[in-house]
Amino acid sequence: MMTHMCVDGTVRAAKDLGYTITLIGDACAIKDLELNRQVVSAREVQQSFLAVLNYVLFNSNINKRISWTEISTI
Repeated sequence: MMTHMCVDGTVRAAKDLGYTITLIGDACAIKDLELNRQVVSAREVQQSFLAVLNYVLFNSNINKRISWTEISTI
């Protein structure tokens, strides 16, 4: 799922519905985007969206990395 599309919308909607959200940044994908004929790298887009979501959802957990052990216990 693209961070700037599906993930952004889903996280914001879940927050509005009162869900507790844990967003795993490394589990999201993104691509280079273009603005005013300039390419914005995927890394910059990803970091920007995760930063905004972290701000909007100040009590959420946006994790940079998660281990397989942690995933299997969820």
